[in-house]
Amino acid sequence: MAVRGAIQLRPFMWEMIPDYRLGHMSGRSSGFRDSWLAQRAAVMAGSGGCCAEVYSCIFDYNTPRIALIKSRKVGLLNRVIQLLILAYVIGWVFVWEKGYQDFDSVVSSVTLKVKGVAVTNTSDLGYRIWDVADYVLPAQQENAFFVMTNLILTPNQTQGRCPELPDTSTVCISDQNCTLDYVGTHSNGVQTGRCVAYDKSVKTCEVKAWCPVENDTTVPKPAFLRAAENFTVLIKNNIWYPKFNFSKRNILQNISAEYLKNCVYDREKHPFCPIFRLGSLVEEAGESFKDMAVLVGGEGYVVGSFDDIAIY
Repeated sequence: MAVRGAIQLRPFMWEMIPDYRLGHMSGRSSGFRDSWLAQRAAVMAGSGGCCAEVYSCIFDYNTPRIALIKSRKVGLLNRVIQLLILAYVIGWVFVWEKGYQDFDSVVSSVTLKVKGVAVTNTSDLGYRIWDVADYVLPAQQENAFFVMTNLILTPNQTQGRCPELPDTSTVCISDQNCTLDYVGTHSNGVQTGRCVAYDKSVKTCEVKAWCPVENDTTVPKPAFLRAAENFTVLIKNNIWYPKFNFSKRNILQNISAEYLKNCVYDREKHPFCPIFRLGSLVEEAGESFKDMAVLVGGEGYVVGSFDDIAIY
């Protein structure tokens, strides 16, 4: 049987039709178009594989869609919110609370070492050498150091009976002016009730005390240890912040032991030397060491601390 005619069917070549024509094809719905695009994307993904996705991720660039709203109220509200956020971050966090800073308690250790030798030659003590063990009293002190600069000597004191120092409460004319077993605030001993001669012109009440009593009304001037002006103090300060693991000290790494043996602090010549002259410390405080070393009414001490220098 001969076939006079035949129909040959071919698949429709959709890929030959531009995308912008698909939406306008007669008899083609939008759903049919979307289905075809999905099939096409699947075919391309299958053919390219992971390389196509990586290529697209690296070299494709997408921009967001921006909507411009022309409204004074919306624009003003946006700027007010931005200013409030800016004021909070700058004014409160940075300026007031100092949020850009971090704090930690310091662990510090300070070591002080006083050096110096003085020589005295008096009728009471004779020739004597004074070193650190003699003039640093007490040997250890918290946050300070004490250097004796003046001294009142009362040699050969023994317990017994002797006249009290003359003052308004101890000067007497007869025994009636003295009270038995009386002890005043500034007394050197206990009164015996007798009025005895202190010297050729004055009588005072007799006391049981260390005799002769110490006369602190006259202080040696110039100071007994005026050489203390040239004594030096070595200050070692080490600090450590555990939170930041940061440590530092006032003696630089390039300072050698030989340099420390010879240097004394000077603003221009030796600004990093940790050894300070006592006289210079007093001068930096605007005082005179010779005047401070003499204290009327008692012993003299130069007292050094990390904040100031005083006299006691």
